[in-house]
Amino acid sequence: MNPEILSITFLGNTLFDYLVFLLSLLVLFLIIKVGEGAVLNRLKKRREKLKKGSFPAVLIEFILSIKTGFYLYLAFFLSLPLLDVPLISIRIFSGVLLVWVVFRLMIGVQMLIDWFLNRKLLDDADPGTEVAAKNIGTIIKALFWIFAVLLILSNFGVEVTSLIAGLGIGGLAIAFALQNVLEDLFSSFAIYLDKPFTVGDFIIVGDQMGVVEKIGIKTTRIRALQGEEIVISNKELTTERVHNFKKLQKRRSVFEFGVVYGTPDEKMRKIPGIIKEIIQNKEMAEFDRAHFKEFGDSALEFEVAYYVMSSEFMDYRNVHQEILFEIKTRFGEEGIDMAFPTRTVHLFNK
Repeated sequence: MNPEILSITFLGNTLFDYLVFLLSLLVLFLIIKVGEGAVLNRLKKRREKLKKGSFPAVLIEFILSIKTGFYLYLAFFLSLPLLDVPLISIRIFSGVLLVWVVFRLMIGVQMLIDWFLNRKLLDDADPGTEVAAKNIGTIIKALFWIFAVLLILSNFGVEVTSLIAGLGIGGLAIAFALQNVLEDLFSSFAIYLDKPFTVGDFIIVGDQMGVVEKIGIKTTRIRALQGEEIVISNKELTTERVHNFKKLQKRRSVFEFGVVYGTPDEKMRKIPGIIKEIIQNKEMAEFDRAHFKEFGDSALEFEVAYYVMSSEFMDYRNVHQEILFEIKTRFGEEGIDMAFPTRTVHLFNK
């Protein structure tokens, strides 16, 4: 090749300089690609032996997600000092590389957050937990992206101190304006972390009761026994007393009844034994006590306590019903009369 051709100058660089730059670019790119191929082949073989969703598997997925374009641009940037280019161009190319690197790192951070949240979900994969975990993940990712943008702006020479101060003042204003929303939001996180109840649990909050159908960012939806949907704010659920019947292993039942005042003493003394026998013969019932409680206004009052060995409400109602039926039958056989409210009026003639 004619040396004079190589000495032709274009944009401050000779043709020879451009050839050296392209040769360096090609060599660096080939070195990176060969190294990448060797590493990726080993990683792919390694991935096949790893448990899906494990941390090493996620790390390998991140490395495999880096495309050829990034390596090509990296080779270009490393070869750029071989050319005489304006300082502004160096800054632009450096800025592009910085943005690209930060973007790739943020992808890795997002994958790491998703891995952590998914691992937490493996222990309790109910829909409510999944929704809460996704909400937490979204907020954490947003905070990391804000930090990344501020880092990029700072490297571009933007004064971020005043920007952060402005964001802080604006954030306070927004926080005051959205105080109730934020309280419900953080309450949803408290519900997720503490797990006082999950989707499918039967709960009572104040005078409202039903089965939890959805735990959202701001509200929780409950299906009432009558069929309607009840929407309760998450803040209320974390400040009010919540009765969770899903955690119930057995139900305690206490009820009273009365017999007439004319009942003979021997029959009165037989009543606790009759009640005990009836309850003990029920498969799902466990007898606790039966006592003559007091002399009522119109009856001799007895109090009975027993357990139903089931958390299901229908089991409790069925067992209780059968006990009451049998008490009525046995009392009829024993000649024991159940009392009912009565009032005697005495009339006196003047």
